Amino acid sequence: MKGINILLSRVEGPVNLGFIARAMANTGFSSLTYSGNLPKDHEEALKYAVHADNILSSATHTETFDKLISNSDIVIGFAPRAPFSTSNLDYDDLKPFVEATLNDGLNVGLLFGNEAHGLNNEELSACSKIVSLPTSSEYSSMNLAQAVLVALWELKSVEFNN
Repeated sequence: MKGINILLSRVEGPVNLGFIARAMANTGFSSLTYSGNLPKDHEEALKYAVHADNILSSATHTETFDKLISNSDIVIGFAPRAPFSTSNLDYDDLKPFVEATLNDGLNVGLLFGNEAHGLNNEELSACSKIVSLPTSSEYSSMNLAQAVLVALWELKSVEFNN
């Protein structure tokens, strides 16, 4: 979807990278930027992308966090915690917020942390908004690929005038 970029910080697992590409294809998103040590042509990532290898091949692999978020006017981080005064955004308000942002002519980056540690404090402090995905209060951490799919599913029908 034009105007929305999926941002993965320090992604570690090629299986998750492949599943994320597939989730993006399933929901109509194509712009992926990520940091970490994985090459986008990793055999396991391609295997699990299943017909979404074009998303991996066109992905931008960057070395630094600043470059990861550089093409996004607004960065929305996904984390079960918000340690700073960053404005939290309720999951139910995610779609209207993204629609309004896109209609203002701004690009949105959806930022997800790595599998083991999520987003660190530096990354969270760069976010305009932080969204906690709906989970059980007893276990708020989600698998990276599943978290991306839940967020994209909510946004797959975003409408904007561009």
